[in-house]
Order: sequence, then C-alpha cells, then structure tokens
Amino acid sequence: MEYKDIPRGEDGEIQIEEVEFPIRYPLLTPIRTDGSELKEVSLREPTVRDIEISQKEKRGLPTVTRMLTLVAEMTPEQVSGMGSRDFSRIEQVLSSFL
Repeated sequence: MEYKDIPRGEDGEIQIEEVEFPIRYPLLTPIRTDGSELKEVSLREPTVRDIEISQKEKRGLPTVTRMLTLVAEMTPEQVSGMGSRDFSRIEQVLSSFL
C-alpha cells in the first residue's frame, strides 16, 4: 500500500484496521548516510513485541523513533537524518499503534 492510499475517516484519523502492509512511503527529502541515499521507507505491521520494545522508551519522540527503527529496519542515524515533514507523516501511522 502506498502512503497516499492510507484510508482515513472523516476526522482525518487513520483507519488502521483497513491498512494493508507493507506501507511504502516515498521520502520528500532523501536521507543521506554513509555515502548512500534512502529514497523510500517501507513500514511493516508492528508486532506486539515491537510495541513493547518501543514503549520502554520515554513517551513521545523516542518511542516513535524506536518503533521506526524496528518496523522500517532503519538505523538510528537514518531516522535522525529524516526530514521533519517525512517524520511527521510516518509518525501519524506509527502513533496509531501506540
């Protein structure tokens, strides 16, 4: 499923029960780390274990950052290099599980 196709209710909330994984999200700003460039992020469905691990972090940004390293198989450096617009959009999806 493409990010743009994620079903949303009238209030704009993501209808997570209708989401098909993986979700492919083309980055607005590619991430450059270690001489390579990441142009797209693929999010798999979080497992209960992923949620448990993420929630051991402090609430807020660290929780979402940890979840992103797990479900998108990104390094912490890649997540730190992500543009704020990209992070905000992905955070909306992941927050549906937290």
